[in-house]
Amino acid sequence: MSSEYTVKSGDTLSAIAQRHQTTLSSLLRLNPDIDNPDRIFPGQRLKLPAANDADFSSCEVGQVAQEQSCTEEIVEVVHVTGSDELILLTKEELSEWLDEEKFVCGPINVRKPLKV
Repeated sequence: MSSEYTVKSGDTLSAIAQRHQTTLSSLLRLNPDIDNPDRIFPGQRLKLPAANDADFSSCEVGQVAQEQSCTEEIVEVVHVTGSDELILLTKEELSEWLDEEKFVCGPINVRKPLKV
C-alpha cells in the first residue's frame, strides 16, 4: 500500500524522496505521469512508497527493539547530512541510489577540454 504527498511551493522531487526515505527513481516509478523530474507543481499529488509500519517510539535511548529478522539484507547505511536520520538500503535500493547519483552528478563531473 502506498501513501500520497501533496507538493508544496519550493519542493523538489529529490528533497521529497529524501524526506520520505526513498529514492528519486522510486518516486518516478510510482508516478509515471511525471515527464520531467525538474517540473513539479504545488498542489500536485504524488504517490509515495508504503511507510514502514514498525513503531519504535516506545524504545528508550540505547534500547534494542526486538524485531523479526529482515527478509532483505541491508548492505549500506546512509547518513542524511544535517540530520540524525539514517537510511538503511538493500542491494537493489543501493543500486538505484548509485544510478541516481550518476544521473544527477554525471554532468557536473564531466570536464570539457580547453581550446588552445
